[in-house]
Amino acid sequence: MRHRGIRLGLPVLFGLAACAIVAGCCRDHSISLDAYQPQTKLEVVGSPKIALVDLVDKRQADDAVGMQVGELRNAFGAVSNKVYSKAEPIAWVGNALAEELKHAGFDVIKAGPATPEGAAIIVSGEVTKILLAQKGISWAGSYSTTVHLRLVIHKNGSKIYDNEHTATVMRGVSGVRDADLEEELTRALHELMDFILPKIMAVAV
Repeated sequence: MRHRGIRLGLPVLFGLAACAIVAGCCRDHSISLDAYQPQTKLEVVGSPKIALVDLVDKRQADDAVGMQVGELRNAFGAVSNKVYSKAEPIAWVGNALAEELKHAGFDVIKAGPATPEGAAIIVSGEVTKILLAQKGISWAGSYSTTVHLRLVIHKNGSKIYDNEHTATVMRGVSGVRDADLEEELTRALHELMDFILPKIMAVAV
């Protein structure tokens, strides 16, 4: 008894391959962004107190908002998958800043969402962008990852610093693994901290 097999012609195979490229890996990514290790080597003298107000989410709808922190595109340039953080992205940036300040020798007081009264040095800010963008095919494309923060510093009741800082890192990709996405976002955040920590130290002490 002969069994009838399924034979696919070349047009069908090409069609399936094209669908696979357009659809990408057919799933969104949910990654962990709660592990951040300070790496700056700056050190302040005397353990000055500094109040850190919760950062404000000012991301725009045309970028990643909410729990989304990235998007992956296929060979045709269309978004195939999205990247979501399991933890609140804005809190991730704020906690990283707190850890870097502690690592540098500041006595950090987490002030919550309200600006505290009577604190000599108050650091606040707005996160306007957190976006990892993968472009091209997953085995030969690139990552471009950006974190954008508006940093505000008050000292003795007066605003002494208000500026925007952007960190962007780029790297070629080889596959799309959750660990790679976490690493790229953390690399961008480390670079942002490298920019802003010297600014805080220069004007706050």
